[in-house]
Order: sequence, then structure tokens, then C-alpha cells
Amino acid sequence: MIGEPLTTTFLCDYDTNWKKYFATEKGYLRKILTCNYVIEHVGSTAVPGLKSRPIVDIIIGVGNEYDLLTARDRLAAYGYTLDNKKSHLGFYSFYRNIGEKRYFNVYLTLFNSPSWNTYLAIRNYLINNADKVKEYGAFKSDLLYGVINDKEKYESLKRRYIVKEILVNID
Repeated sequence: MIGEPLTTTFLCDYDTNWKKYFATEKGYLRKILTCNYVIEHVGSTAVPGLKSRPIVDIIIGVGNEYDLLTARDRLAAYGYTLDNKKSHLGFYSFYRNIGEKRYFNVYLTLFNSPSWNTYLAIRNYLINNADKVKEYGAFKSDLLYGVINDKEKYESLKRRYIVKEILVNID
């Protein structure tokens, strides 16, 4: 399953098809981008066994500021919506909805920047720590039950957990 209705928030058990959806979207992104870049699958859908909202997170790393701005403009021109609330200097957050569902979140930053490295470090840490995957999945389930369809509160509390319980364990 992929795609979360815009009016609700829910979790799914891990779906091996998320890798295929990532690969398809990566192919689409390759047709759009004209600069040098690296594209990675990040977020919960990139971690086998982890419950997730059925939205595939993708990070794109580019080599310089000019490419960052060029890629930002091209993504916006090809159906990705810039999320100004989640973007900041050197980091752009986009989403792609199809109809009334969110399918993809795309993060654009400089390759090897702190944002790039943090997203990959979290993904890699979870992939290599099955106990933390189970704990984090249970936390997200409990959290979702407590905030029922308040996406902003869910994301805010999830970020706090990641900082407190995951980032502190990453070298």
C-alpha cells in the first residue's frame, strides 16, 4: 500500500513494495534533474520491518548551491509542492500528492551536508538495530493513537523521539 489520504494519518506494517515505489519515483526524478545528484530512500519506508505511514521519503543530495536552486525550481515545475514550513536555508522539503493522497516526501539538500548525513545515519542505524525498530514502531503506534489525525503534533513528537532515542546512539 502506498499513499495516505490528506485528511487522516495511519500506520501500515512494512511493505516490500515500498522499495519498488521508491525505484519508480527515483526514475522519474532522474528525468527531471539536470545536475549531478545522489538519490536515497530514507524514512520509515526504507527500514525493513518498521511500521510506517505509507508515504515514501526520498532525499536528494546535490553538489553546490547553484545545483540546489536549479533542482528546487525543477522539482516545483514538475509536480512537487515546496513545503515552506519545513524548508530552510540549504534544505528544501517537497511533497507529491496524487489526487487526495500524499505519496512522496522529497528532501533536497547539499550532498554530505548535516541534513543529508542525519537522514542517512538514522536510516542506517535503524536498519542495523532490530530492537530499536520494534521499539520505534511501538512508539509510533502509541503516538498515533494519542494524537488521532493531528499530523503536525504526530510529526513534532516523533522528531523529539528521534532526537532523544536514536540520534544520541549514532556516532
